[in-house]
Amino acid sequence: MGRIPFKRLAVDGETVTVEERDDRGRMASGHPIGGEYTRNKIVIDRYMPTESKQVAVLHEALHHCWERGGVGRYLSGKTEELVLSLLDSWLWQILRENPELARWIAGEEG
Repeated sequence: MGRIPFKRLAVDGETVTVEERDDRGRMASGHPIGGEYTRNKIVIDRYMPTESKQVAVLHEALHHCWERGGVGRYLSGKTEELVLSLLDSWLWQILRENPELARWIAGEEG
């Protein structure tokens, strides 16, 4: 279980803080989940395996994008979780299998 190596993400021109807590799978909402997003803040359960944390951070960052983009005006809350749960794993897999893509997007191409 590796620690998350950063405390902030830049998402759509805003700073989103990232925090690990000893929540043993229960966030403030009381739901047995590994991560939670509230306005500009991501909280991740520190006891999750590293790969699960990576997917959870992506998932919660996507909640920020969903909120900022106003997508909730067009789709229901249940749809949000379904869509983001599909996208987070796919996005993680694409980045994991194609590190050159992540470097290119970050402007680190040779």
